[in-house]
Amino acid sequence: MEIKEYNSNFFNSFVSLIDKSFWIKNKDKIWLIKWKFFDNPNNDKNKIVCSYFDDKIVGQYSNISKSFWYKDEIINGYLCQDMCILKDFRWKWLISKMSKYLYSNISESTFSIWFSNKQWVKVDRNSKQYWYKVIDNFKTYILATFLNNKNTYIFKKIISLDDLKNIDFDKFDLFSEYIKNKNDYNYIKWRYFDKPNNDYNFFLIYNDLWKIVWYVIFRFKKWFWIIYDFNTIKKIDNKIFIWTLKQIWYLNKCYFIRIQLILNGFWTNFFKDFLKFKLNENIYFTAKNHNWFNKINILDKENWIIVTWDIL
Repeated sequence: MEIKEYNSNFFNSFVSLIDKSFWIKNKDKIWLIKWKFFDNPNNDKNKIVCSYFDDKIVGQYSNISKSFWYKDEIINGYLCQDMCILKDFRWKWLISKMSKYLYSNISESTFSIWFSNKQWVKVDRNSKQYWYKVIDNFKTYILATFLNNKNTYIFKKIISLDDLKNIDFDKFDLFSEYIKNKNDYNYIKWRYFDKPNNDYNFFLIYNDLWKIVWYVIFRFKKWFWIIYDFNTIKKIDNKIFIWTLKQIWYLNKCYFIRIQLILNGFWTNFFKDFLKFKLNENIYFTAKNHNWFNKINILDKENWIIVTWDIL
């Protein structure tokens, strides 16, 4: 058994490992795996460590390079993307060995984040190799779209990337006081348009002067429109924005909105005037500090704007 960084000559073996571990249903699974692990905007900084046995990959631990915004500053970080081992090679401490190898080589990064279920949180607390700290578990908000208001913004569905090329996404600054994924044009293109067989819906929202003030991305799943991402210019009436979202979904004959998030003071205030249902999720937001990033406490949920769809 040999632990070392991913070698592109073993791509087919890597695909086989991922497919056998997660039973990928996407019909373009090879393209999907390439997109997910190797085509992201910061792919030259990705860290993928593999376990090799008999000239094939039997395990992998991946951290994907990710950029975050905080007060107009770009922060380099990592997202713990995936980890898996072939069934016959489990219980050999391979995850611990690969994570130790990987994190000993992330000196330039500030932190890594990871979304985990309760089982993995329990494992992590007993492993010195992972050392992620739990920030909080996710909550789901469900809003009814049929409780609507006539006062809405103008909206337009985006079909082509050409409609987004001239948009300065840096001007959407609603979350500038928080740590948030840096969703610029390159990231949005990769995450929502380049994904094989994607079914995302992208809308631009305008004020009365036809000035772009919001964008929102969502998809339909099991009777719900699920919000994946949105942002806006500050000093915009969030009540009218929510009414606008409800109008979009109501016209599309969908009667519930769903968003999974780390609930903090920002979200409590944002949704305070709307009838909603709250559910607890068995998904935990965790973080690992690499070189003691001290500009803001990354273990305080009040400092984050994070939704489950910030991980793939």
